[in-house]
Amino acid sequence: MKIELNESYVKRGNQIFTGVSLITVGILILYGKSDFLNIVMKAIAIAFIINALSQTISIAMKKKDDINNNTTIGHIILNLVIGFCVFYLENVSLSLLPIVFALYMILNGVVKLITIYIYIKNGINVKLGVLIECSVYFIFGATSLLSPLRHLNEILIIISIYFLLFGTNFIKQFISEIMPNKTKNNLKRKVRATLPVFLAASIPHKVLKKVNEYFEINSEDTEKLNRKSKEDVDLEVFIHVTPNGIGMVGHVDLYYNGEIISYGNYDESSYKLFGVVGRGILFRCEKDKYINFCTGCMKKTLFSYGLKLNEEQKKNIDKKINEIKDNLIEWKPPIVLDKDRLDEYNDYASVLYKSTGAKFYKFKSGKFKTYFGLNTNCVLLADSVIGHSGIDILSISGVITPGTYYEYLKNEFIKKNSIVISQNIYR
Repeated sequence: MKIELNESYVKRGNQIFTGVSLITVGILILYGKSDFLNIVMKAIAIAFIINALSQTISIAMKKKDDINNNTTIGHIILNLVIGFCVFYLENVSLSLLPIVFALYMILNGVVKLITIYIYIKNGINVKLGVLIECSVYFIFGATSLLSPLRHLNEILIIISIYFLLFGTNFIKQFISEIMPNKTKNNLKRKVRATLPVFLAASIPHKVLKKVNEYFEINSEDTEKLNRKSKEDVDLEVFIHVTPNGIGMVGHVDLYYNGEIISYGNYDESSYKLFGVVGRGILFRCEKDKYINFCTGCMKKTLFSYGLKLNEEQKKNIDKKINEIKDNLIEWKPPIVLDKDRLDEYNDYASVLYKSTGAKFYKFKSGKFKTYFGLNTNCVLLADSVIGHSGIDILSISGVITPGTYYEYLKNEFIKKNSIVISQNIYR
């Protein structure tokens, strides 16, 4: 109990400190704009130069045989070049931020455009807001890329607003913890500022590295990482991650009413854009067999968070899952269609079928009929179900990653009176 209380207090301290810090940075950017950025760039340049001088002194004070291989003349020269370039080429260094921002905007535009195409192809009405958003991404991204310095102040205003919103989220979380109320887990969902997608995507892999480091020191001691409530959970969220490959980004699926529910691009014959786009396939299978398959055959680590639901939440989730099931048609993986050559099929769906006996389905219609890794993916389907429990995780960018889910569930687990009541790691 003492450890949990200390952890809760540390969490609250981090929330208020992080929130105030982010809001302060947002205000500084908003009022300082390019002048503030120039100061930051100068500070970065000085840091590179000081690092180079420090390395030079370190080499001078050591004997030749004692010099660390990592501290080489090449590193020193590189640090000096970067430092002086940033310091003296002011226009070039100030252009870097708007150029990166412009490329990020254009990438978001491309994602929206592909999503619009998929929606039209599947007969889904595209909202006017989505078309406007797509156009804004491309127009603002292109103009910022062509004339980065001209749009620097506008970009800094956008970034400052983002910092202010992101900081406000932490303050709201802090207030929510010190002023508990019965309506905290209501069903109303609010849009929140989350980490940028490219940062959130890296969270599962970073956590896996920390977990592996922990087990290297503590052998197979999982008791400190696995913590269960005395109550039975009603719904489990699994976040998968692998040490390398596309699995580093993570995958999300659910365990509810005695079965695993997972969505992905499991039909390799439908792959487009290197598997980023394909036919959307949902499968159902037994939990124990699936965990053994993931940790044994696929060498994954699974982070699991258990939710305790009230009757209204259960009713809403049941309704949503039934809606999904009513929109499914059975789909057979290659191994089922050709059982005479069981050992010849190594695609994921066939290997999963051999190990778990999973049942696969494709969608008759709707946005999940086509899988798109950057939009209609495993996280979006899981969120379409979990959202009915009151999980408040909608992203301001419209894209939710496995990393965003992990971070949210981990924070909720630490809170008192949260519906997230258990945490487990399967290796």
